[in-house]
Amino acid sequence: MKKILNRIKRIHFYENDRNSPEDIVFLSCLTSLAGGIGMNVKRHITEDGWTQRRLYFDLLACTGMGFGLLWHPDHCCSCLDLTLVNDSHDETIKRGFYGIGSDVRIMENTPETREEIRKMLVDSIDAGRPVIAFGMVEPPESGLVCGYEEDGGILLGYDAFQNQFPCEKNENGMVVLRDWTKVWKFAFVHGTPTPVDLGAERFRREAAAHGVKIMEKTESQGYLAGQTAYRAWRDYVSDNSFSQEEIRARHRLHHLLVGNLAEARYFTGVYLEESPKESPTARAGELFREIHNRCWKIWGVLGEYGDSKESLSEKFALPENRARIAEHIDEISKLDQAALQYLKEACQ
Repeated sequence: MKKILNRIKRIHFYENDRNSPEDIVFLSCLTSLAGGIGMNVKRHITEDGWTQRRLYFDLLACTGMGFGLLWHPDHCCSCLDLTLVNDSHDETIKRGFYGIGSDVRIMENTPETREEIRKMLVDSIDAGRPVIAFGMVEPPESGLVCGYEEDGGILLGYDAFQNQFPCEKNENGMVVLRDWTKVWKFAFVHGTPTPVDLGAERFRREAAAHGVKIMEKTESQGYLAGQTAYRAWRDYVSDNSFSQEEIRARHRLHHLLVGNLAEARYFTGVYLEESPKESPTARAGELFREIHNRCWKIWGVLGEYGDSKESLSEKFALPENRARIAEHIDEISKLDQAALQYLKEACQ
């Protein structure tokens, strides 16, 4: 037996088109899952022609991910995974499913649970419900299971990393997993989802309160967080004690972190700014969108966005450029602190 849900929106990193980026993978998966089961993803086209799925924006705020900044003490790119801003990975998953009005069943993939998971996968796909799976391709982040073959022995779906790592694909572009033992966790829609309006005042207050909690953290699941992460990032950029080659190599993590922060704060800022004009929540949103603008200024220190990696890393190695970048990081840190004060005021 086999079944494929062909109408599920493909997840992917930004592809230089007119679709707003959805580079925070778990929430992109969840937005496509919601659309696949008939929920309103709040599709919106901006005045300048960008297509957005506003549910993705809402989920950034609802989960707390849009308020976070993480830094790995050993400079690992895993700090870009904002599912780690909460007290546990499962908490982020539960908050995400809560945001689409659904309970969730989370299953760790072990030899003992594998047969139960296979049956659940088949039942879920047969019911028209995609499943979120963590680690479909090389990185352990989330992908979306949209089909199966051989009674669940083979899985098919989308993963944001599928064009960056070797993997088998079928004719419609889905990843084919003939061996899905490397997937370490699955998240299933549980029960009957009831759509919620995350723009309602109650949910906006909940998001603001949780955002305060996230932004006040100094550590989360072994990562530096909040203002502590800003200071570590600034030190990483400013350190001149390494060889030119090593400093050039440091550009990649820095560059990715700028993009991660820009997207998280901008879209969360859009969500917050939908509050009544001049309210503390809306003011916090304005500051978040200004953080996004400052992130572009950081990129601008080294040239144009899209310049070659070699050119950007060469310019990153120049001490005067990194000094300017450090100044921008300090400015962004202060904007974040000011936004935090507005969010606190909103929760009073």
